[in-house]
Amino acid sequence: MPFMVELAKEFPQFGYIKEEAPPVIGRTRELCAARPVIRRVFRARGAHGLLYESHLGTEG
Repeated sequence: MPFMVELAKEFPQFGYIKEEAPPVIGRTRELCAARPVIRRVFRARGAHGLLYESHLGTEG
């Protein structure tokens, strides 16, 4: 995760991340905590975990 945050600091257009590979929850927490450098965290697991991931701060 630190690598992705560093990339987003250097290249602002990189701040949009689609999280889909397990284990999702730990990485999602880290990415959402790195805001505003990480601009958006999107989920891609259909409805599985939708409400909990929304509670963590994912979008779309």
